[in-house]
Amino acid sequence: EKVRNIEFVALHQLKRLFHEVSIYYAQYTDVIKEEAENAGERDIYGLEYRAKMSFPNFIPNATDITADFNYTFTDVTSSVHYNHDLATWEDGDTELGDIAPHKFNLGINIPLNKQWHVNLRGNFVGERELYTRNPLRAQNETLDDYFTLDGVLGYQQDFVDVTLKVNNLLDEAYFHPGAEVASSGDDFSQRSQGYHNSIVPQPGRSFWLNVGI
Repeated sequence: EKVRNIEFVALHQLKRLFHEVSIYYAQYTDVIKEEAENAGERDIYGLEYRAKMSFPNFIPNATDITADFNYTFTDVTSSVHYNHDLATWEDGDTELGDIAPHKFNLGINIPLNKQWHVNLRGNFVGERELYTRNPLRAQNETLDDYFTLDGVLGYQQDFVDVTLKVNNLLDEAYFHPGAEVASSGDDFSQRSQGYHNSIVPQPGRSFWLNVGI
């Protein structure tokens, strides 16, 4: 498998605001598929924007509030696709699948005083096609977009570091695409078509307490 990349990156700093924009293209040839054989090409076009900023805290005697944001656009085309009726690979361009075209992350950290801080981080993943070999792709099913929010309350004093973290604060119900061929399908009236789930449910709200000394 071979890959060629070309990238353009621009950075800009303006007082408390930092920007970065990158545009890239990657071409994969002799792609190794899940059958451990070479077949076809993949073309990837992408754009990413990142920003970091800080601003004065509204809480007296607390350090600056910091925030960050990034957005990515990705378009991935495969020169081969899977024919589910004939159970074989064929030549012909198609969207590869499993990769969301649009994603963004944002976060903010708010110091409450010298020891305490609150951190919130959100993650959005747009609607996406499933992998070309996934049997649900043949049924024109897609993965819905989703937004998750994580929160942290942290305390640090001398050599003690305590954090209470809540993952998926909004208890969002969402799925990830299955691994490898993702061949099980969703017809539960008969045996699965394979051993790999086509889609995988993700955890709901969870609480984590970490203590470091």
